[in-house]
Amino acid sequence: RSNVNLAYRIIKFQVIGPDESETVESTVKIYKTEQSSITGAIDFTDVDLLAAALYQQNVTGQSYPLDVAVIFDNEIFSQNIYVSQKGGAASANMNYYIELEEVPVNSATLMQLKLGVARKLNLSESAPDA
Repeated sequence: RSNVNLAYRIIKFQVIGPDESETVESTVKIYKTEQSSITGAIDFTDVDLLAAALYQQNVTGQSYPLDVAVIFDNEIFSQNIYVSQKGGAASANMNYYIELEEVPVNSATLMQLKLGVARKLNLSESAPDA
């Protein structure tokens, strides 16, 4: 196994609130790179966004007591992943569960994945501040 080049893919992403007696609104996202700011906006045109979950729990149960939407990309990655969470009007910490699948890749693919992340980091570090 030491000679196998591995990348990873998200195969399961779940979120749940910390307490069923609280009203909660939260967005949880998984990125390929560390984010300098955390927002609740979900934008899948962002090439670093791997997954997003929107969680809403209303304890009054008027219309929809619980609503969860989870979307994840089928993209492979080779580096660390970063999880962010942003609460809405009713904010609370969130619990999450992520399952990853190991994906054997050839050395050229692995290098391409690593260079893509490195290139993006170099570009963002050299970009002038707005």
